[in-house]
Amino acid sequence: MGEPIELAVLPDQKVLYINRGTTDGGGQVRLYNPATSSTTVALTLPLDARFEDGLIGITTHPRFATNRYVYLFYSPKSTPLVNRISRFTFDPTTNTIPASTEDMLVEWPTERDLCCHSAVRTGRSTCSSTAAASRRSRCPSPVPAPTTRTATR
Repeated sequence: MGEPIELAVLPDQKVLYINRGTTDGGGQVRLYNPATSSTTVALTLPLDARFEDGLIGITTHPRFATNRYVYLFYSPKSTPLVNRISRFTFDPTTNTIPASTEDMLVEWPTERDLCCHSAVRTGRSTCSSTAAASRRSRCPSPVPAPTTRTATR
């Protein structure tokens, strides 16, 4: 099961849940099927899972039943260090989330040695996250603006 962080219940009662990831760089979205009591890996992402980073949040689109959108908040392996919210598309035929469906929505610079807790939620027309750092004074001032773009799908 890994280190479960958050879950999203699908309309058919299957459950997508995330584990934060491991220091060797892998984080997974897993799918639990209550009808069979089985769990499969839906997506594996290369992550920076040091400290409290990694795969941090998951939610589905309000119209998931028709568009199959899944939103993930995670810490990609990257230079410079960033956190990201991306939209992916769930494939109900294979019960997977193909990495090729990633559509990066927003990313922002971060430090990896801060205590940071967060979640991602969707509303009618927005996707947002919240975070809190325990050592705020270590954040750069002013904090750089996030990189955003409008989703194309």
